[in-house]
Amino acid sequence: MDTAPARPMMPSADWRLGLTLAGQGIFPTMGAVLLVPLVPSIMAEFQAMPNGNLWVIALLAVPGLCIALFSPIAGLLADRYGKRRLLIAALLLYGLAGAAPAVIRGYDGLLLTRAMLGVCEAVIMTLSATLVVDLFAGRARDRWLANISLLASIAGVIFAPLGGAIGAAAGWRTVALVYLLSLAFVPLMLRYTREPARGAAVPAATPAAPFPWRKLAICGPATLFGSTLLYGMVFNEGVAFAQLGVTNPATIGACLAVIGLSTPLGSLVFWKAGRLPTSILLPLGYAIIGAGMIVSASGMPGLFVAGLAGALFGCGLILPTVLRWTLQDVPPQTRGRCSGLFQSMLAAGQFVGGIAVQGLAAGRGVIAAFGQIGMIAVGVAMLTALGFMLARRRDRQQPIDIAHEQFNR
Repeated sequence: MDTAPARPMMPSADWRLGLTLAGQGIFPTMGAVLLVPLVPSIMAEFQAMPNGNLWVIALLAVPGLCIALFSPIAGLLADRYGKRRLLIAALLLYGLAGAAPAVIRGYDGLLLTRAMLGVCEAVIMTLSATLVVDLFAGRARDRWLANISLLASIAGVIFAPLGGAIGAAAGWRTVALVYLLSLAFVPLMLRYTREPARGAAVPAATPAAPFPWRKLAICGPATLFGSTLLYGMVFNEGVAFAQLGVTNPATIGACLAVIGLSTPLGSLVFWKAGRLPTSILLPLGYAIIGAGMIVSASGMPGLFVAGLAGALFGCGLILPTVLRWTLQDVPPQTRGRCSGLFQSMLAAGQFVGGIAVQGLAAGRGVIAAFGQIGMIAVGVAMLTALGFMLARRRDRQQPIDIAHEQFNR
């Protein structure tokens, strides 16, 4: 466990601390999208392998699988041994593993380093969010949590074209050197962060609280559903444009740029509207996503872009909402595990989303599948709103029941 002296909870004005932690939200996104424009080049290099194209896709997919598997483990290790040192080590290893394709030629070595990259992403995603909760309070905490999603969304808009530009000029292996950017965060971590005191946020007399399994049994599926909606759209945008007959690369690029900006815009709205409770923001976000996907299924390119942009705006609103909900009011001793389970559900949505859309698209097409999923999202929005209403009614009734029971003793 880190022996650095504990620092008290940071004020909202300490933007350097917040940016150091929230800025790390770019790395998992960078790991996912940086090489995507270069898939044809990578496939050309490994075309001699049996099922070479499939193995190249595995190179892109394995980090997400490792995030889903190892995020809970990262949270458990953080709760037991501390967060700061583990996060610094992950940032160092992320840069080295990510840049490895610049020197490693064999496929097996590349697959191993991509798996290491995914493990590091699991640690970075989990512990950066947990430290925000540990070191900030109130509205500052909500805003920096929203900034993690915001910066991750912006990274998706920046690093995909950056990877394509560098790859076109110098080859796909040179692009891997961009992963070394994580090393710049190591001195920032050393300068601006400290290991939070164990249990500093609760009075010493407070008994150890049990792990909040009941809460996570609700927050986990909510996260998985939101992530499934997001990645179901993102992974199938290109197929949908082809189905609409839009084949001009410049037109597709412009449309994707507009659509891609919608997710960080939704996170910005959360940054301003975060005072609203989860009981409002979560059903509202699901409803916006559902309505947007239904509009996108109209079959007209203009409405498809507008609808998908609206749906991704809803995703940008959902993700920081669920992250705040997951980590809100949980004991400090369990925050790492709670954050890890959130990140695991988020990563699992990458797999479920693509499969769900393709399953529904069989025989009907991706656009029709978007419409079906949109109707499901609207239904989930209504059920979520109803669930929160019933929970509020139960909470209001509970003190009355307790008082009645005590009166009748």
